[in-house]
Amino acid sequence: MQHLAYEYAKRGAYLALVARREVSLREVGDRALALGSPGVLVLPADVSKPQNCEKFVDDTIRYFGRRKSDIPISRFIDLACSDERLTGESNQSD
Repeated sequence: MQHLAYEYAKRGAYLALVARREVSLREVGDRALALGSPGVLVLPADVSKPQNCEKFVDDTIRYFGRRKSDIPISRFIDLACSDERLTGESNQSD
């Protein structure tokens, strides 16, 4: 997944990186900054645990603020959890 982070970084995206290994995350974050990301938040967490998922969503919102419509957010967050505060979308079917 780090290659995806690098591609977003090259395009000037802000990144919130979440995984269990902090050292690896920091290495990816440092490289993303060098590739052009204006901001990287490193959050060591096990996303298989719902309480961690809620915390990283809260931490990301607190750090970067709410999503603005002109800033794309990777749909990969849906693999771990989904939160309409970040995506601006409800998970409920119409």
